[in-house]
Amino acid sequence: MLNVSPRQAQRFLLSHYGKSFTQKRMDAQMAVAAELLRSSRLSITEIGEKTGFSSVEHFSTAFRRYYHCSPSAFRQRAME
Repeated sequence: MLNVSPRQAQRFLLSHYGKSFTQKRMDAQMAVAAELLRSSRLSITEIGEKTGFSSVEHFSTAFRRYYHCSPSAFRQRAME
């Protein structure tokens, strides 16, 4: 669709954003997850599903790696 090769698209993302496609996708997923944790009563499992993770374990691990705290701890801090 962009009329460029995958490698050209990768170079474009790296040069303009300093991140790979995978990193940009993770940024977007984590931003949505954080917003859902702050503003909804959805369970952590539901948030993981809505943000595209295959399991709650995978979501929790990725969230902890990204934000350095668990989704439940993040939600508790956001509610204070």
